[in-house]
Amino acid sequence: TNKGVFLEVAAGTAMDALGVGDVFFLEGNDNTPLGECYFGKVASKTVGGNSTSYCIETPMVDEVFDKLTLNCDEVITPDNIDEIITADGVTVTEVDDLQSYFSEDDDSVFTTLSGGTNADVLPLAGVSGSSKLLFEFNLDIFKIIGLSDIDDYGDRSAYEAQEGSRIKVYVADHGTRYHESTCCYVGRSKNEKTLADAVREKYMPCRKCNAPILKDDEGVASFEPKLELQGKLGFEELNYSINYNWDILSGRGLEDLSVSAGGDFLAEVGLHSYFEGEIGGRTTTISLPGNFLKFQGLKEKLVPLAFVSIGTSVTPAFTNEQIRNITAAQPVSLGFTIYVDATGKVEVGAEATFKASRHIEYKNDIVKDGVWNLNNHNLDIGDTVTELTLAVEAGGDIDGNVGASIGLYIFNLNAVDLALAEIGVEAEGTLKLACTHNSLGQNGATTEVSYYMRGYLKFLELQVNIRISVDIWALQGGFNYQNTFTAFDMTLFEVGKKSPTRYDSQTMSYTSLTAEDSDAVYYKDLNGRLVKESGNRQTVLYREEFFSVCGIDESYIYVTQKNDNFTLDIYRVGKSGEAAARRVAENVKMCLTIDEHNIYYTDNFDDTLLHAIDRETLSDSIFADFSDSVKFMAKTPEGFYIATGGSDFLSMLFGGSTEYFLLNDNGEVIADYGESPEVSQYYVTDEGEYNYARKMTSSGYLRNTAEQVCWLSKDKANSIVTEQVSGWNGNKSGIFVTHSNYDGQGGRYKIVLYRAKDGQCVDVTDVESDQAFFTLCQTDDGSWYYFDQTADELILYSMDKNFQNKTAVKSFSLEELPCSLDKCSMTLMGGRLYFYTLSDNYESAMLYRYDLA
Repeated sequence: TNKGVFLEVAAGTAMDALGVGDVFFLEGNDNTPLGECYFGKVASKTVGGNSTSYCIETPMVDEVFDKLTLNCDEVITPDNIDEIITADGVTVTEVDDLQSYFSEDDDSVFTTLSGGTNADVLPLAGVSGSSKLLFEFNLDIFKIIGLSDIDDYGDRSAYEAQEGSRIKVYVADHGTRYHESTCCYVGRSKNEKTLADAVREKYMPCRKCNAPILKDDEGVASFEPKLELQGKLGFEELNYSINYNWDILSGRGLEDLSVSAGGDFLAEVGLHSYFEGEIGGRTTTISLPGNFLKFQGLKEKLVPLAFVSIGTSVTPAFTNEQIRNITAAQPVSLGFTIYVDATGKVEVGAEATFKASRHIEYKNDIVKDGVWNLNNHNLDIGDTVTELTLAVEAGGDIDGNVGASIGLYIFNLNAVDLALAEIGVEAEGTLKLACTHNSLGQNGATTEVSYYMRGYLKFLELQVNIRISVDIWALQGGFNYQNTFTAFDMTLFEVGKKSPTRYDSQTMSYTSLTAEDSDAVYYKDLNGRLVKESGNRQTVLYREEFFSVCGIDESYIYVTQKNDNFTLDIYRVGKSGEAAARRVAENVKMCLTIDEHNIYYTDNFDDTLLHAIDRETLSDSIFADFSDSVKFMAKTPEGFYIATGGSDFLSMLFGGSTEYFLLNDNGEVIADYGESPEVSQYYVTDEGEYNYARKMTSSGYLRNTAEQVCWLSKDKANSIVTEQVSGWNGNKSGIFVTHSNYDGQGGRYKIVLYRAKDGQCVDVTDVESDQAFFTLCQTDDGSWYYFDQTADELILYSMDKNFQNKTAVKSFSLEELPCSLDKCSMTLMGGRLYFYTLSDNYESAMLYRYDLA
């Protein structure tokens, strides 16, 4: 049960060795304080004088047991049947004597609950148990033979492609690595190359010197292969027992003593290989020093097969770097390209495992009928059972094509591209093959396949991307035009089933680090991974360190992840955990909202443009264009509510104004509320008994910002402006805000509630922090939970639905869990509280989770 315990223990006990996070077990019975045995986990520990104070919480089941088996043997008698429930068509006949009713032989032996038995001999007393006696190893073959340098790159300088064309490195006449000029491994044959050339010629960075590396922006696949040798030797479960019969009353001493042990001796060796890679060109940019002038062009082709610049001849096997060098010679140039292009992500894994096992049983009757005999032992070794397993697993989500295009290059950036013809395939799915052969003749093979594939032919696809931004002190602006037009797109073939991307706000929801649907809860765990939890089963869907959850639909979870440009990319992750995650948007400033079909976001290059990603086709289009930056967007029953405002130096210096709009589903403005809307024209949420109105100024990943928050009557005729210290939190009960307490007690605060029924302000509770209401959550039974923060502690409190019976559920030392509530939030999903933090530099973490069951 969920017992939280505070203990004060005198010094000198076994509990002195416990630290924060340790799980322990206390034996117990009716005569001990807890009245039963107890598993506990140390939440905090304070040493003082001759005693130590502990705050103990109940651990999660998986923190206590690696494996849990429950056995129950019970004899049913008429006396212990309290109630009989039957299914339709089933009858139960009650009998007085179960033994005679069920047995065919009057000599059958039964043991009853009363303890009586007709067995001749009482069982020996003794002890038994099981333990793991196993040696395991895991070796990274690539690292051992020197093919993996992943761990060695952490502190190296990393350069963009254009910078890499100026950085000098050195190679020897013979060898596969490039070096710094001072590296002793260069030797006399010291050949100078640019970093970009060395990488293109497949040289690897030296393992000994601090040679720089090139960022992966060339549009090629970035793979991190692994080849691991794994093995086991010993007993995964060794069962043992010691049984004895010591007749103390008769004085005959030890009558019987036997020991036994048994289990399956295992020898297993396996070879596991795995790699994943993301394929696709990055958007190319040119920036002048200081970034006050920036140009941006189209994504580069993965492999340009041939390139013709006006006035030159065809040269095969061009690279993107060579094309940029050619087109940099003049401000504007034309070029014809034949290319192979691809975007997406692939994952491939394979394993081969050989296992041999023998069942071993050992027994020794050391004392039998009072007679000692150490040689009275028996060793039984079973036949060797061998098993060979081969498995292959692959998953991907990729679009590959071959085409020919004419490109317009401005300052060597491909700003306009006309694809004359393009033929390609878009595919997604997974494949799992496994076959097993063992010496017992139990052979088999399993196959799991899910796939979708479409072949297409396109003619005259025009892509335009001309983006120039200027940022000179108080002046911010530029030119931005993006568009894609396809004259003809024919499907050549279509096989399999495409994963549906329907979004239903009634059955699917998401917050910054959590999401849920009718089947499962999805969250960022304490190790930074995206985890799916359904019932008692947990599945890791995404192992990369992502920033936030930004959407959910029928097949995918959408997450944001910080990129090398210190902006965000959006990835979609399959709910099944089988398909490879795929990047669907780059250089995102803010992911704003989703509707049934699209994800809406602003681009970091120009946040006056509102983008829409079609989740089914992954096409990216401009949904709306504004004169100022898009600050806030939300879906309402009437349409999309938009707030825009200036973000240049003058706006920050003198204060910018915010304008409000209502857009239809086509991105057209159907209402312009201006800079001073009426309260009824605020962003209004219908909470049933009242309306929750906010004059929004910006969206945020942790929480949104509003200039004013109002209680608005159901008919929108009356409004009450809330007064708050630093924020608000609204739901069906009303609007919670934090007020200054003004009681002379060191600047304490209180949470107040503007009631749903009439908007009147009532006190809820005193708090230490003005941020406490940010974490306010209500459970299905009406109970409230929130975190409060003192100078040195973070405390989780609970209250009943009437805000009474305030109880401290758990406390953390800020040294143990360093955080500040202004960077934290809490959400309730699947009967569990998730407490997390998000920082301004696109970093996030789950700090604590609390199970309400």
